[in-house]
Amino acid sequence: MLDKAVVCVFCMILILSITMISFDLSASVIRKITFDNICRDALHRIDLEGGMSEEVQDLLSDKLYAAGFSDVLIIAPEYVQYGDPIEFIVEAWADAFFKTSEGSGTGKRKYGYEKSVVSRRIHNNAF
Repeated sequence: MLDKAVVCVFCMILILSITMISFDLSASVIRKITFDNICRDALHRIDLEGGMSEEVQDLLSDKLYAAGFSDVLIIAPEYVQYGDPIEFIVEAWADAFFKTSEGSGTGKRKYGYEKSVVSRRIHNNAF
């Protein structure tokens, strides 16, 4: 009877551990998808406007802070012409629910987005 109780407790601990790890992984994946979508939208806007304006930078920062990210670093050119490369880098930190390598608890995880695209915006300064 005692051996069945030990096996049952071991199985419950194993199931709980697997559940916690899968929750941590799925939360990280969902947060990374959210981060990438926000950054991708900002990159499209930079491409449409021909550079990173203060409005786009503020909008990107506000969206990232609203999504739970902090310490946001944004690197992008302020003005690009047709055919120029747009080097877009965003780094941010977010709270993690569990740190599986160091045990349970809260911590910070770094998220990054780095893309290089060619500007398709044609500037017509003739008028």
